Amino acid sequence: MAKKHVFKVGDRVRVKQPVEASYSRYANNPRITLTPDIVGTIGAADVPAVRNIYGPYYFCVDFLACETGTMQRASVYPDNILLAD
Repeated sequence: MAKKHVFKVGDRVRVKQPVEASYSRYANNPRITLTPDIVGTIGAADVPAVRNIYGPYYFCVDFLACETGTMQRASVYPDNILLAD
């Protein structure tokens, strides 16, 4: 299956729609969301999706969470990613 995206590890990106962080609301963590106004960095590319709901691959986007002041990671599908200016 050919990949149509152009994103690679290290790219600075934004999301089109908000995405909840991977460990949001887990083990007493607050709800943490990657929103369109936050610039993140691709930490892992072409990760195989276990549940092929939105596509066979996704990207891990690392970002600084405003809610906690800590680095977080969100799983984002390529249709929801834009390169940051």
